[in-house]
Amino acid sequence: MATIVNTAQVFENATATTPLETAEATFTTFDINDLVMTKTVDRPGEIYYTGQPITFTITITNNGTETLTGLRFTDAIDPSVVPSSGTDYTVNASSGTVTSATSNVIVDGIEVLPSGSVTITISGIIA
Repeated sequence: MATIVNTAQVFENATATTPLETAEATFTTFDINDLVMTKTVDRPGEIYYTGQPITFTITITNNGTETLTGLRFTDAIDPSVVPSSGTDYTVNASSGTVTSATSNVIVDGIEVLPSGSVTITISGIIA
């Protein structure tokens, strides 16, 4: 995160060098390097066979000093993985609300504290 101060000034005329009034606006910008995301499978390096369960674990980490709020996570699940039953995958998120658990998993409203992380798991079956 970076804090930016933007200063505005008003002068008596075009040749004046001393401002009559000054105002500042301070805001913080997000540094994309503060956000890290990883995705793993439950049995890395193994071969998965038709009918076997699979679980993906996604970790979203905030390496910055400010809380990140309102984030949206999406994951377009490959058709080789299907829900265990019905049309929805089993999705759990340690922050946010699962708004779609179909082939395009969506978690909205994620909050990640400074130096913290959020975990999302998605489970299905190999087709």
